[in-house]
Amino acid sequence: MIIDSRGSGTPLVLIHGFGVDHRIMQPLEDLADLSGWRRIYLDLPWAEGSDDRSATSPRDVADAALAEITREIGSEPFAVIGNSFGAMVARHAAHAMRDQCIGLATLAGVFVSDHSQRRLPEHRVIQRDERILECAGDWREQYEEMSVVHSEATLRAFERSVLPGLRASDQEIMERISARYTEAYAPEIDASAPFPAPALHVFGRQDQVVGFEDGFATSAHYPRGTFVALDGAGHNLHLERPSVVGALVSDWLDRVRQFAGAPGPTGAPASLHPAPEHGVASESWDERIDQFWERADDADPAGTLDALRPLVAERGPNDPDGVYEWASVHDFLGREEEAIPLYEAALAAGLAGARRPQAVIQLASSLRNVGRAAEAAALLCGLEESPDRDAAVGDAHRAFLALALRDMGQPDEALRLALLALAPTLPRYRRSVAAYAESLAARPENGE
Repeated sequence: MIIDSRGSGTPLVLIHGFGVDHRIMQPLEDLADLSGWRRIYLDLPWAEGSDDRSATSPRDVADAALAEITREIGSEPFAVIGNSFGAMVARHAAHAMRDQCIGLATLAGVFVSDHSQRRLPEHRVIQRDERILECAGDWREQYEEMSVVHSEATLRAFERSVLPGLRASDQEIMERISARYTEAYAPEIDASAPFPAPALHVFGRQDQVVGFEDGFATSAHYPRGTFVALDGAGHNLHLERPSVVGALVSDWLDRVRQFAGAPGPTGAPASLHPAPEHGVASESWDERIDQFWERADDADPAGTLDALRPLVAERGPNDPDGVYEWASVHDFLGREEEAIPLYEAALAAGLAGARRPQAVIQLASSLRNVGRAAEAAALLCGLEESPDRDAAVGDAHRAFLALALRDMGQPDEALRLALLALAPTLPRYRRSVAAYAESLAARPENGE
């Protein structure tokens, strides 16, 4: 899904809209000051460069993008900008990872997924030019639908940044997702608290596709938000008003830098996860992690995350031990949906030692808690003969496997596993309990 990554510094994720690809976002390279940012371009499932084509709804697309972002950036702070449909995806990622997200921007963003419920202005062309429309050729309809300023510049921008994605898009996937288009996330409604980081939401005043009023209605949710409706701009507003949009994006990035901290020596924003000062910590990293867990308080999520953040940052964004601890604290705070991709990233990155079996068990437990019991059971069965098991976890995986099997409608097998795990710990009746446990294997489940 990540099609391109360029530059260095703090990650800036760019997400395109429906029916196009990452190329519609690339004009921002020339419009805004992106120095000091590692630009990460995503291609969504219908794009030619995408390798994930299983999505059937907007939520599927947003979830897949969130997992991809998590794998790419680990525990690093990041900013994200989305266009049109991509704005919904960007807002979902920003809210799901709000402890890492230092800035959110949208361009002509979709804020109401149901087309019939959107408050839209009448379609009004500010600058009409029949000659330009004729030059658009076979793609006149698409250009005319989105553009309210007909000029050689907007046509060339359309041909360079929009048309390649339109030509290459997978129509079957788009039709499949369109059929469930209203099944999209609405982060401002679902979130329990306002979004605290600097935000930018730019709309075209003449945008008859998504309008601007629905976006403006969320202003209270963004206390650090700039909301702009540009006159003389439609849905492709950054192609029609490039200098203004570029200035607004540059201003937003400046505010994000200030929010994150003073610029570092290369001009990149300082990390939200500063390393400790020299001489402050004499204990090893693992000892300080143990001390963190002794004090961790699930009644204070913000304080708990803030306490772990600098420890994780010491290990780097892709260090498996750091990612594992970051996953664990989200799990501890009841944020299983955020913890799952982090556990997966830590395991994929080569997590080893005592943390590896713990990660498998904790990942499986989180999967069961979100209704994915079969996946949990498969993971835990893999630990049965695994050399990763050690004294730190012993047969603990069997307890979690029993719970997963129970959720899967296999109560006898769940009880059998629990009794077999219990039997060796008993001072008496070990053989009897073990024999009774094994007898359960011969009983049909649910009386069948």
